[in-house]
Amino acid sequence: MSLSGIAFTQNSKENKIVDYIDRDNKKDEVTLKRSSGNSDEYFELQFRFSDSGKKITTKGHYNFSSFICMIPLPDEVSEKNVSFLKKLAKELMGLAFQDSAGSELQWFDEILENKTKTNDSSLVDFKSFFKPVWTSSFPDYKQRFATLISSKMAARMASCFLKDNDISYEKYLTGYFGNNQGKSVCKSEISNNHATLCTTNHGVFLKRGTSYSWVFINDLSLFGFGSEKLRWPSLRSADLYNDSLIAINIYSATSEQNALYFVNINSCQLLRLNNDFLGIDIIDSVKIVGDKVQLISKAREITLLLKDIFSL
Repeated sequence: MSLSGIAFTQNSKENKIVDYIDRDNKKDEVTLKRSSGNSDEYFELQFRFSDSGKKITTKGHYNFSSFICMIPLPDEVSEKNVSFLKKLAKELMGLAFQDSAGSELQWFDEILENKTKTNDSSLVDFKSFFKPVWTSSFPDYKQRFATLISSKMAARMASCFLKDNDISYEKYLTGYFGNNQGKSVCKSEISNNHATLCTTNHGVFLKRGTSYSWVFINDLSLFGFGSEKLRWPSLRSADLYNDSLIAINIYSATSEQNALYFVNINSCQLLRLNNDFLGIDIIDSVKIVGDKVQLISKAREITLLLKDIFSL
């Protein structure tokens, strides 16, 4: 839905920034319009550049089921104009601007870049790869920030998070709303190898020795499965096996269904089991014993071989 089709009466705001936007020493301006409802927020940016007289309008859309909001910017906005980008991020998203994308956005980008096509009639209906980014500090999992992404990363991210908008731009002001991760719980699963699994309302990160890495963040726009509001926790359980295999049980409050994901840290794989193929909607618990996976629900129990899952 475009902003032109919305009356700015739900929860609307309009303001203006006057700055040297294109860095030609002449003041330009951008009018910012925002309108939000129960589940979405819409943005319209009306740029007017004084030297060329050019007027450019871009539009963005943020769904409250997602951690990521992307707003296209015209070429005239320089990535070197950090002072303007800071003002724009603050006025538009209420976020502090930072130069780097951060490990969270890098994780999203790698999942999108390495996603492989799966068969709807297959045991696995989502498959991708990622390289864990290990850091020496405990993740600031509730952080909120905005950054500028461009080039191939922008194209991949925009195709996922701007489905109903123009994805032809080269750069996007991108916000990440980590405050929706809620609280974290960490538990040592394999003490001999110093492996610790930490979970939030929607994500999983791993500690090995003194290093930390995100391995999973549930997002409805990315996976096509989740709840319509991030304030509803989606992570039901996560368990670590053999210091490398993680079973993650995700629940959708919207559809009242579960989805089971597996992350193999050694092979860098992320897979999701196909509920339709298995004929099961609710997964109450998961057990991995040896080379077998047991899916347990009130209706039935299913036993699968790990080699059958990861060979697909």
